[in-house]
Amino acid sequence: MKGNKVTTVTKFDTQLKQIKLEFESEYEWIKFDDIVGGFVMLTDLERKVLQILYNFSHSKRRMPTIPELEIKTGKDDKTVRSVLNGLGYIY
Repeated sequence: MKGNKVTTVTKFDTQLKQIKLEFESEYEWIKFDDIVGGFVMLTDLERKVLQILYNFSHSKRRMPTIPELEIKTGKDDKTVRSVLNGLGYIY
């Protein structure tokens, strides 16, 4: 996906360690290491939330709730939702 399109994280593949990004009818798989390694510039909090989402989905086989993310990050509801929105996560 080229350009500045707003994409949505729609799937985590924990075996291949990658995420699926979708925009309209297009999609792209990106390796988690590429994102964390600097492929996409993320703030420290965005990187932390993405790491929590990945680890949580891998260990618990489900995505965390907003209150669980508040506990894990130590941030309030508004901040967590803002970060999820910035990552393209639908909550």
